[in-house]
Amino acid sequence: MACYFEELNHGAQRRYRGKRPFVDTINSIEVCEGYPAETILNMVDDLNCDMIIMGTHGKGILGNAFLGSTAKRVLRRTRKPIFIIPLPKGKLDITSQEK
Repeated sequence: MACYFEELNHGAQRRYRGKRPFVDTINSIEVCEGYPAETILNMVDDLNCDMIIMGTHGKGILGNAFLGSTAKRVLRRTRKPIFIIPLPKGKLDITSQEK
């Protein structure tokens, strides 16, 4: 399992570093295991993050009208600035080859 998370982390680093000017200011990308909202909030505290940037994808008929449950939980429980970005439809694989 640890190898899988290392692969995800390295894939994210390769894919997103240097892609756009604002991405170069990212200090770290963390891939963790656990209950999503709780894990995100714990990592924000542990790493003393300035802000949270997370993607969300709607599920169901009204999916685009509402936040996902994880994004909603994080938003309700954090005092940090949070940017919630709608993810594109389809599968998002951070380990895939670069385009």
